[in-house]
Amino acid sequence: MTGSGGSLRLRLLAAAAVLITLAVLGTGLVLSALFRNHVTAQYDAELLVQLNQITAGLQRQPDGTVILVDPPGDPRFRTPYGGRYWQVEPAGGPALRSRSLWDQSLSLEPDAPAAGDLHRHEDTVQGLGTVRVLERLVRFEETPNAPIRVAVALPTAEIATVTGRFDRLLALDLAILAAALLAASSLQVKVGLLPLARLSAALARVRSGAMDRLEGRFPIEVSPLVDELNALLEHQTKLLERARAQAGDLAHGLKTSLQLLLLEADRLGEAGAPIREQVARMQTLIEHQLARARAQSHQRAHRGIVPVAASVDALVRVLGPVATAHEIVIETVVPLQHGFLGAAADLEEMLGNLLDNACKWARSRVRVASRIEDGRLHLLVEDDGPGLDEAAREAVFARGMRLDERVPGSGLGLSIVRDIAQIYDGEIVLARSSLGGLRAELILPGSEDAADPRSKVRHADA
Repeated sequence: MTGSGGSLRLRLLAAAAVLITLAVLGTGLVLSALFRNHVTAQYDAELLVQLNQITAGLQRQPDGTVILVDPPGDPRFRTPYGGRYWQVEPAGGPALRSRSLWDQSLSLEPDAPAAGDLHRHEDTVQGLGTVRVLERLVRFEETPNAPIRVAVALPTAEIATVTGRFDRLLALDLAILAAALLAASSLQVKVGLLPLARLSAALARVRSGAMDRLEGRFPIEVSPLVDELNALLEHQTKLLERARAQAGDLAHGLKTSLQLLLLEADRLGEAGAPIREQVARMQTLIEHQLARARAQSHQRAHRGIVPVAASVDALVRVLGPVATAHEIVIETVVPLQHGFLGAAADLEEMLGNLLDNACKWARSRVRVASRIEDGRLHLLVEDDGPGLDEAAREAVFARGMRLDERVPGSGLGLSIVRDIAQIYDGEIVLARSSLGGLRAELILPGSEDAADPRSKVRHADA
């Protein structure tokens, strides 16, 4: 017995989920970084424009002081803590600051950049938080030895707000994309595994006897498996045929030998009675095994929908004279559309034994009825005889068991019925009948299409 290796579907979905998660997460990180760099570059471009405006507005007075004759027009520079800040530090002179800095100042890097070069850095200012600073060192031609440091700044929180809003939207979009990809992967796995589902259904039909081999169109990846299974089925069929042939030859040989024993027992007269009894028992056992072998053969060789009503009517016609002689009425309540998925000979073998048994024990009535429940055929054979108690209902299935030796029979009827039913994954259940006697319920594969002229009905005698 092979152990369970887990679900292939779950494995594929788990692998897809891991790969999709990694891909979406990596994409999100890259897009977030690219957008952050883009936003930062945009703000740096804005700071550069403002830095150029401030640099262009600087003017050195005759006394050597530096003034800003044309301050930037952005109102945020004139509002305390307004979000845009500038600062000018002339060499050897007082620093100039925007009104937005109020009583604070920007801490410029101690290492002054080269003249004309841009220097970017971040600074933490009390009351302002962290700011991004863009500065440049400029010189007037008349005073080249007195450089002037010009800086503009804006809060990094502004950049963080924009990028944070983008990150939230990006996370939502990527989550929706991941869910869609997972759904698409689930559909892909389902579609990809459909050939295996078709293969399983085909195997079930082979097992039920509806087909001899696996048929249908399968992908090239599954075709080798289908070919191997068909080869295995053909090999098994050949082995079964050989075994049945050998069993038939053995039964024929045994029957010949048993017949010689009966002749010898007859020659001995009364002294041969024990021999005749044992020979009769051996003959019934041989017939039982042959009936079982035939049922196994029919289960694979004869398929289709067998109309139950036709089989019941045929059996009633055979048993009719016997039932009439014993003043027994046989009632049938079998809809025409009810069918048995198997061989007609097996159905008639089982029903024949049950009807024969019911007619032997019935007082005046025997009833045969059928119904279909969940794809299963329920055949009920009831009589108004003495019935059986619960302890005896299981005992009667023992081979050769006869509860009353006065009633003729071999004691193998119910055993044969159960054996044939089990070949079709069916069963027989004995219970108390509403007529007062025994109710035998036969549960077998069934169909409600027996009345359909398109259904194929193959009899075992065909």
